[in-house]
Amino acid sequence: MWLLMEKVVAVPLLSLVILALGGCGGGGGSRTTSTPAPTISASSAGGVFNEPQQVSLSSNGAPIYFTTDGSEPTVASERYSSTLTLLTDTVLKAVAIG
Repeated sequence: MWLLMEKVVAVPLLSLVILALGGCGGGGGSRTTSTPAPTISASSAGGVFNEPQQVSLSSNGAPIYFTTDGSEPTVASERYSSTLTLLTDTVLKAVAIG
């Protein structure tokens, strides 16, 4: 008699969506010089992963604010200060506001 055993292993997946938005800033009015508009970049392009992901954000000097629930970030959102470790499905949105 043969006994067939099957082992099922669940592999958790992490879906990561990263949306980096340009912020508010720059010159205006009657000044002859202008400040460049804030820009932002992320160390990951997003995707589906089977392990936690670390994401670093950077800007051209403007403070970065972010959310991890898919809502639009504002100056009232959490301010970015160090690498983020993402463990579950995450929609990371970030904006540089200067």
